[in-house]
Amino acid sequence: MILLKENQDDIFLFFCIYNKEVISIKNIIEYFYKISVLELHYKANMYFFRYGTDWYLFIPAQRTEAELLEIHQLIKNNQLYDQVIQNIDNHYLTQTKRGYYILVRKSANATNFNLESSIIQSRLSLIFVNNYQNINRTNWVEMWSKKIDYIEYQLLHIESKYPIISKSINYYIGMTEASISYLNNNFSWTDELNIRGVISHKRVVSNNFNNAMNIVVDHFARDVSEYLKYIFINNEYNYSDIDAFLRRCDLTEDDVKLIYARLMYPSYYFDLYDKIVNGNEEEKKILTLISRSVEYEIFVKNIYTMLFKVDSSIFSIGWIN
Repeated sequence: MILLKENQDDIFLFFCIYNKEVISIKNIIEYFYKISVLELHYKANMYFFRYGTDWYLFIPAQRTEAELLEIHQLIKNNQLYDQVIQNIDNHYLTQTKRGYYILVRKSANATNFNLESSIIQSRLSLIFVNNYQNINRTNWVEMWSKKIDYIEYQLLHIESKYPIISKSINYYIGMTEASISYLNNNFSWTDELNIRGVISHKRVVSNNFNNAMNIVVDHFARDVSEYLKYIFINNEYNYSDIDAFLRRCDLTEDDVKLIYARLMYPSYYFDLYDKIVNGNEEEKKILTLISRSVEYEIFVKNIYTMLFKVDSSIFSIGWIN
């Protein structure tokens, strides 16, 4: 009976703390955004509520103030994306006891869009990437090189803690080095001051595509490649459908080279690696990716064949021959 009473007291204390935090966040939203919150919900470190006909999210900030300003400028008239809202101080970041949060108004089209069509249509609105320095992600060689350097340094300190990663990561570092070498040898980064990109995404995931925190500016090839990885990882790929999708993309020779290079960059492995070393996933989860490495090589080789039809000058990489 005592244990039951103690558990009940713990539950009561939890709800007191929980309600106190929710009320505090409610007050912050109402003060900093001048919005009346009738019912505030909480799930997974995220607060959400309805105001008028719209749903709003109050979420942990994953981007800087400078990035958020550029994101807002980029998507403010685009109904496909969630909109970031400034507070009464004309800032996007609002400080709470839990850290910085941002307020986002959900897109009405969040569940009513076609992923492939949205990627293809992004090409209709080309952007001068130098106008968006904080969210410009076009320099793949530099970013991938830094990623490898960081991981190799990190492994010196954590190698014994993660034996599965230690045994597998050289393969994926090798893939990255092959991608870098391919770009350096086969792609000319000319006229860098006038590079045009499109609204792109850190990762292409159907339930996160509208998320403003996922927005970057990059080459059209980024989302095409990341989409292909996404359907592979989720076992949703069909080669006839992929061929039809690539034909609809109306690819240029530069697109072909960039898509091929980015397919070889194992972003899916490094994303999971980061989650594991940050304590958000168990290491054994990476075994599924490792077990499909040969399947992925075949996947890339088959897509290479499709890309070759567009640009016969595209060179293959040794590890998929």
